[in-house]
Amino acid sequence: MAERGVKLFSNRSKYKFRYSNAVVTSPGDGTAASPERRNARLYLTGLAMSVIGNNAMSLAAGIWVKSLTGSSSAAALVSACVYAPSLAGPLADSRLTGCAGAGS
Repeated sequence: MAERGVKLFSNRSKYKFRYSNAVVTSPGDGTAASPERRNARLYLTGLAMSVIGNNAMSLAAGIWVKSLTGSSSAAALVSACVYAPSLAGPLADSRLTGCAGAGS
């Protein structure tokens, strides 16, 4: 059909926009950081700090239990309980959705 010049799905929208003169611009004038970039930078910095803090707390929990009890097995149990949800999440997802994994 395309060989004969027929446009497929040409009558789908009642609005006919033409983007022949569209120009893509970056927000801001380039000399100062725009508010959108500042917000994104603040968000990503906060997210990085949160991830670092969570990982440090996960590591410190096992060390703390080891120093309080002197038991390596208790420290291992705490570490297993801390990391179990993140390890079990993909397995639970595959069981709930009915697929064997991301590659299937």
